[in-house]
Amino acid sequence: MDFKLVYKITPDEQSLEKFIDSKWGGDKEIGRSTARGIIFLYGIPVTWFCQKQGDVSLSTSEAGYKTQTYAFMEATYFINSYKVS
Repeated sequence: MDFKLVYKITPDEQSLEKFIDSKWGGDKEIGRSTARGIIFLYGIPVTWFCQKQGDVSLSTSEAGYKTQTYAFMEATYFINSYKVS
């Protein structure tokens, strides 16, 4: 009864942060890369993703760009859905 979970918003924290990672050719059978990441709002995790990319990337850079794009789309969807500023 004495424990509780408290989320505090402090002005020095960035409002939206994302951390991503990609593994080039993570699926050995078909050669698709894996994209994964987590998005924080005021230091609180609000959404995460982990999925195989839709097509085969030709390099680690391409796999990273695709992951970055997916994370940006995910963050944009979150912002537009919940009207976060």
